[in-house]
Amino acid sequence: MFKRTRWTLVGYGLGATTSYLAARRLRRTAAKYAPTEVVSRVGASVGGTARQVQNAVTEGRSTMRTREAELRSSHAIDRGARHRLRTR
Repeated sequence: MFKRTRWTLVGYGLGATTSYLAARRLRRTAAKYAPTEVVSRVGASVGGTARQVQNAVTEGRSTMRTREAELRSSHAIDRGARHRLRTR
């Protein structure tokens, strides 16, 4: 009789303890992803990514302009021909 009572109490104790610990972990995780935290984290990561994309685009455009100038000089293409093609 005492064995059964003891193991029942141990089971209830373990169940209550694990439920408390799981709820505590869930509350911490929910607090981590609360709107203010999400906004600050997303803002930081998006800001970094936006800067990287902007730098890549700027570098790509400058490289494009340099290469275009090289090609125009090597093939003796004047600027007027480019303007006439664009307006059509």
